[in-house]
Amino acid sequence: MDNNENIVNDTNTNDINTENENIVKDLVKERNDGVKLYRSYSVNGYDIKKEGTSEVYSDAIDVETADFKYTEVIPPKEDEDVKNDDNTVDNTDTI
Repeated sequence: MDNNENIVNDTNTNDINTENENIVKDLVKERNDGVKLYRSYSVNGYDIKKEGTSEVYSDAIDVETADFKYTEVIPPKEDEDVKNDDNTVDNTDTI
């Protein structure tokens, strides 16, 4: 069976802003059974992390009824010092 057989339409016209304005949720497809699939991604091009988990994605596809929330994973700037858990600065790379 062809995986695309259950697809009714393919559209990116229904952008939905989530609570985090930098994460966008687009309607991707609606299957013949009426289930809508949405793609979540960062408008800034960052990876996204599913809240409450350690799962990180470049983008995520979920069914309409999924109640997942995502946050951006923003890497530290290269010129910033990295702080340890005890709030001390790790500057070993400068030695």
